[in-house]
Amino acid sequence: MKQHFYFIGLIFSFLCLGCQRNSTFKESITFKGFVYTGHKDQAGNIIADTPLGNAKVVCTNTAEETKTIQDGSYVLNVNAVRWFKGSDSETYVITALSQDGFNEKTSVSGKPGDTVTVKSFVLYHHTED
Repeated sequence: MKQHFYFIGLIFSFLCLGCQRNSTFKESITFKGFVYTGHKDQAGNIIADTPLGNAKVVCTNTAEETKTIQDGSYVLNVNAVRWFKGSDSETYVITALSQDGFNEKTSVSGKPGDTVTVKSFVLYHHTED
């Protein structure tokens, strides 16, 4: 009888560990980078001019946002869910917006616990060619 209870306890412990293994918990992903003002030269190349302070940086489909500081840098923390099964890497769309209404988007991949360096944004006046 004692062995029977030991066996049941062992199975119960295994099931609990299995449940925890497939559970989730929230963490965050940190996105960091720079935002610059810029222009397009005669050859069509986009040239960064100066760091852009006070630009808004957001992650699409989340409530998180931040502003750049004077040197154009930003750090954006986005809440994410970590899964213990399969790949927990996701694609995020990061957007930089100037006060003048110019914006640029880029897609990046990350998973909870990551710090992702995002390519620099260069915001400039787009003209129709």
